[in-house]
Amino acid sequence: LWGLRAMALVIALLLWFFGTFEKREEMAEKVIEAGVTYNTPRGLILLNPVETARVRVRGPSRKIRALNPALIAVLVTPKTASAGTLDFRLGAANVVAPDDLEVVTLEPNVIKLNLDQEETAMKPVRPSVAGEPAAGALAKGVTAAPDRALVRGPRSRLESVTHLETSVVRLEG
Repeated sequence: LWGLRAMALVIALLLWFFGTFEKREEMAEKVIEAGVTYNTPRGLILLNPVETARVRVRGPSRKIRALNPALIAVLVTPKTASAGTLDFRLGAANVVAPDDLEVVTLEPNVIKLNLDQEETAMKPVRPSVAGEPAAGALAKGVTAAPDRALVRGPRSRLESVTHLETSVVRLEG
């Protein structure tokens, strides 16, 4: 009877020891360069997005050592329906990370978002040629086919585009 009690006590102590090991494990921190993903509202385009953010995470040292940086991401979802510039404050809620890790800091903690209206327009296409044709040959009436192309982009940039150019066509030989 005493042998069974002693064995039960040893099993209980082992379960307690291994069950609480993670809580007693040393904590560690690591800084990750995380990619920033934007969920922009329909009809808007983000100009000059920030590509990465530095995220400092804390967790059990063995989890930090085995951490794959691709598991950390920053998600930005602006709550606006109009074009313009706004400051978006980042926090731990914007970080996608494994549940057992804590987000300590995030840099930058404010991102300036420049949103513009998305627009579609038909623009003329102009061919671009360079060089001289072979002896006896003559280049006449250079045209592009099709002569117009449908482009989509930010309104502020499309307004300044008067035409599109093809890649350079070399006439040598």
